[in-house]
Amino acid sequence: MKYHIEQEKNNLTGASISNNLLTNEDANKKNESLSLDYKDLKQLGADIVALKNQLGASLNTKESEEISRLTAEKEELKQRLRNDTEIIKQLKKLVELLEGKRSKHSREILNLIKDEKYNEADCILEEYFIEQRFSVDDLFIRSKIKEQLLEFEEALKYGEITVSILPKNCVFLFSVADIARRCKNLNLSIDYYERCKGMLLSDKDQFDPNMIADVYNELGFLYESTKKYEEAIQNYEECLKITPKLASGGIQNDISLYSNLSITSFKMGDHRNALLYINKAIRINPNNSEYDSKALALALVFKAQLHKLSGKLEIASRILENSLNLFMKNYQSNVSEICGTLELLEEVNLHVDFEKANLYSGLVFTYKHFGIPPKTMVEDVIQRCLILNRATES
Repeated sequence: MKYHIEQEKNNLTGASISNNLLTNEDANKKNESLSLDYKDLKQLGADIVALKNQLGASLNTKESEEISRLTAEKEELKQRLRNDTEIIKQLKKLVELLEGKRSKHSREILNLIKDEKYNEADCILEEYFIEQRFSVDDLFIRSKIKEQLLEFEEALKYGEITVSILPKNCVFLFSVADIARRCKNLNLSIDYYERCKGMLLSDKDQFDPNMIADVYNELGFLYESTKKYEEAIQNYEECLKITPKLASGGIQNDISLYSNLSITSFKMGDHRNALLYINKAIRINPNNSEYDSKALALALVFKAQLHKLSGKLEIASRILENSLNLFMKNYQSNVSEICGTLELLEEVNLHVDFEKANLYSGLVFTYKHFGIPPKTMVEDVIQRCLILNRATES
């Protein structure tokens, strides 16, 4: 706009000079032909001054109008800038969160969460929301609090608002995907996990391999649950490519993954690969940890079921007995698994060894009607069944 004003000045000034030249030329002609007297020249000079004043007044008016318009635009831009600055401040607060920095009220809330005072933390956040002085990190924290309080629909609501503001944050995407799964909204969960996977794979070196493996594993489970078995197997296999590189946890993950691949293959009607995968799971030598033993025991139970379906009941019974011994390593934690294994042993041995079936039936009856029996009672039945096995072999 400044350029236009200067251009107009030049045009007006040019017009003024042109008019001056024309006027002087006319004056020369008059001097030559009419010998103008002093009075005429004085009048001519007055006319020129009047013309210049008139042009100057016109220029000042136009400049004034332009200045007023530019001033208004300047104020409008200032207001927009102030609004943008507020948005930037909110985003900076989120960046501080990601860098491990916390505002005063965030620290207060996090301290309450550490003390497991979730309702108190939620009440403080509610005040911030009512007063409209909350930040993105408050949204995310409230989502996690609602999840902890088992209010999954509310947790999902705040989580989705968070990822709508920061759609490329993998931690937020993973969290919302997990909450959606808890809400039984499996398709939505798949969508968020896929978005998270895309972000993670765009720069693998930047992210923790454990997180990438977890996303593949979760997608495998979700696709299996929604009967998209080919996608499930693809994600489980991609997860298997990562687990050997993990610093810890790779062994039990491999056992579970091969078991999941076996179960998914079985659901597809591919019994050959189902048995192949479950054998791979069982051949992995587990550590002495509780998780490893349980993962292997569950794999054995599924292998036994595969043999049961194919009519190999004696093999199924022996495999189930092995799984039962593994579950017994942590009796209190594996009560439901032990009871389920005993029911399978009762069912299988009804067609193989009626005496063993009666022993297992007694334990199942005790579990169902009188609660958890003493560990020694279960160990006694296992020992008696072992004696029966030896007698059969001899």
